[in-house]
Amino acid sequence: MIVRLRAIGPLAEALGGGRLEIDVGEGCCAGDLLDRLVRDRPPAAPYLGRSGNRPVSMFRASLRLDEGDRLNAGDEVHLVVTVAGG
Repeated sequence: MIVRLRAIGPLAEALGGGRLEIDVGEGCCAGDLLDRLVRDRPPAAPYLGRSGNRPVSMFRASLRLDEGDRLNAGDEVHLVVTVAGG
């Protein structure tokens, strides 16, 4: 099952590109996808965090995804790094 990823800025650089296609297993959840990216693309780990403490938000069709949300073939998932400041 192919899922398309979109990212910008330093996260895109760490992933090796801002537009990626990832082959994930059937029944893959958004959190599973992030765990795989952390494992397969170590430079992106600081931006992706780990389960329960993610400094990144995920969106599909402009709707925010939770880690447990199932992905579907052909989904386009946008990764947005959370920024705070003051």
